[in-house]
Amino acid sequence: MDQLTGQMAGICLARKKGSVVGPVRDMRQLSAAQLADLRSAPVCALDCEGVGLSRAGPISIVSLATETTCFLFDVLASQRTPGMVTLLKVLLADPGWIKVIHDSEMDVDALHHQLNITVMNVRDTQAWDQVLTGHRSNLNNTLVRYGCLPNGERDRDLYTTKPAIWAIRPIKQRLIDYASRDAQSLLQLREQQRAKAAETPGAEVRCVEASRQAADFFKKFMTTTKISNMGYFIGPEGTNMARLAAQVPGCHYQRADPRCCLYGDDNLLVYADDEEQLTKAVCATAPYI
Repeated sequence: MDQLTGQMAGICLARKKGSVVGPVRDMRQLSAAQLADLRSAPVCALDCEGVGLSRAGPISIVSLATETTCFLFDVLASQRTPGMVTLLKVLLADPGWIKVIHDSEMDVDALHHQLNITVMNVRDTQAWDQVLTGHRSNLNNTLVRYGCLPNGERDRDLYTTKPAIWAIRPIKQRLIDYASRDAQSLLQLREQQRAKAAETPGAEVRCVEASRQAADFFKKFMTTTKISNMGYFIGPEGTNMARLAAQVPGCHYQRADPRCCLYGDDNLLVYADDEEQLTKAVCATAPYI
């Protein structure tokens, strides 16, 4: 147990329960009061769901949560409307509006390359946690570390049994609960992290910079390749894939579902900061192709 977890042991902050609006498919579903609530909030939690979410995996749901309301926007290609995408673009590209995201890289990648939305002023709670504690954990583990209630609707078996579950319409209530509770938990987590950062001079500045770097992920070069033995390539708890990625600065590997990949039937996405590094990152996968 790390020091922060020890300090928070036995403390679970009650999550504020807000209303859920959506899935929204048309702007006419939103009232003037709801739009005003969304636009007037100084801070918003942002979370995206999709099938192999990335620039190559279809984005399905965009969740925006204020202190009082969580809005779920259905942005699957067959459902989205231009007016709804325009609203999201205005909100998410506003540099004066803080967006709290956990593990923002694939969210911003999908939003930029599929919806032409560049998210500005991001506070990535995973990046903050890595600066503050040295951990890089999923949302539930991070919530627990800061004394917040985890999302009880999270179920990894959903992805194992139905990897394309976010592309199924109508969206089941369990998935609506899953997506909305993820988003609603982020605002509370942000406050706990800000309190922790305040204990160390300069920590918040480092956290903000780490968030900015994570939110710039969409700028990376990307290509795809096919791995014959994905389990061997990834290794226990992702250790082998992480080892390979560490050999090339700025490299990132992301598993893709060939059944829904927008870039063909390959099963691995390879990201890097420039074309030269991208070539090196692909070459590093040669033993597993």
